[in-house]
Amino acid sequence: MTVDQVLRKLLQLCADTQDGFWEAAAHAASEDLPELFQSLALQWNDFSDKLFSILLAVDHASPEMSWKANPDRPWMSPSSVSGHLNDLAICVQCLHGLELAQAKLQEASAIGGPMIREIVSGQLDTMTEQMAAIHDHVSTKDHGIV
Repeated sequence: MTVDQVLRKLLQLCADTQDGFWEAAAHAASEDLPELFQSLALQWNDFSDKLFSILLAVDHASPEMSWKANPDRPWMSPSSVSGHLNDLAICVQCLHGLELAQAKLQEASAIGGPMIREIVSGQLDTMTEQMAAIHDHVSTKDHGIV
């Protein structure tokens, strides 16, 4: 797989993950959870900006290119989110999404070369903090998962 192919897959991952967090923010009920998910979505947007600047340098992609989130992604997809999804279930979904993203980032790091490895490594560290923030929310709300 070429560097530009890896970058494009990572940008699609960013779009899906960011959209999943926006979807989670829209459905969360507790007062601080939407803000947490919005901040996580914005962080993924920042990561995609870094990736896109590398893609521009590598393959001179059009600056107008954009990636649309997959509405059928395996977590927090608009078609599977119901009005009955409580905050605990939303948090579990978000943790699942981060685990899926983590696996894809680790794969990209292994095949993407040093330029991608460095930026992906930083995002993997950030994801550890993101997962901890969700766990902290769940544990302070006494839902029983940690």
